Amino acid sequence: MRFDSFNEVVSWYERTKPMVSKNHTKEHDVRPIGDRSRKWERIKKIDDNTYALVDGNYGNCIWNNHPEQHAYENTMAAITWMRREDGDYIRIRNHTKRGFSVARYNFLHWHLPSTMRFKGSHLYAERRIASNGHSDPQGPKDYEDFPLPKCNVQFDHGTKQLVDDNVYLMFRVNGDGTFTRVGEALKVEVKKVDKELKKQWRERVDNFYGYCAAVAPMLDVTWGGKNEYANQMKEFLMGGGNGNLRGAWVRDAKSVPTELVRAIVTQEDHPMRVAFAALVVFDIGGKRAIESQDDIRHIKAAYNRVMNKALGFYKIEEK
Repeated sequence: MRFDSFNEVVSWYERTKPMVSKNHTKEHDVRPIGDRSRKWERIKKIDDNTYALVDGNYGNCIWNNHPEQHAYENTMAAITWMRREDGDYIRIRNHTKRGFSVARYNFLHWHLPSTMRFKGSHLYAERRIASNGHSDPQGPKDYEDFPLPKCNVQFDHGTKQLVDDNVYLMFRVNGDGTFTRVGEALKVEVKKVDKELKKQWRERVDNFYGYCAAVAPMLDVTWGGKNEYANQMKEFLMGGGNGNLRGAWVRDAKSVPTELVRAIVTQEDHPMRVAFAALVVFDIGGKRAIESQDDIRHIKAAYNRVMNKALGFYKIEEK
């Protein structure tokens, strides 16, 4: 269900009967947007001038009715429609930086206005372009790209307050049904490989690739074997002389502390060289039949991705 205006949201809310069952009373006001078996995806009336489309991933107040949970749910609503003195607005929000959410992506895909699309971490809003380059309701269709990065909303359990970084997109609803972006442009963090740093390590990285290729046939890179190597790495980190590396959680090659990985790649006699090589081989699927040059290219590309992360070659830039 897509809504193109504040009035459409209000109308759908009023036409949708609240769910009443052993779990929910009428006062809970659970009004699903579509399929009533997916009741967590619902329209929530915050007040007469604010309606939220929520996906149940944050707060989920159909089960938890505490005020702080309502504040969290309202803040993290995927789509919020608002009527203000100067007009109608729509606010659109991605999920948080703590992981990914296919549910949030799908929710945005299905419930954004009909002239908007969400893909990756970008929102595309339709506009009409005239021959002179200005917006024209009768001109050909085009889509403007708006980055929609993850936010960092957190709930402080000590103060019982939400910390909101205000990372969302806000649009004014125009009289012709189009949307105009309002507010300051979002700062988008982009992860890039530090080419200068990688260049300094290229020879060692290439040599370690040769080492992995040589020992791969002798390694146990089943799931159980991989876990044994990960446990060896954790025991080594818990040992003496590892300073701030103690207690690091190792589950794959990319989760091994960068300082340790650099030591392993540099020192050919490092005690964790075999264990780390096994984690790398497991992560890149390197112990498999090679039937073509494409297979080799794919293995090397996967190796580069793993080592870029493990060796700390990525840097964050804003654009």
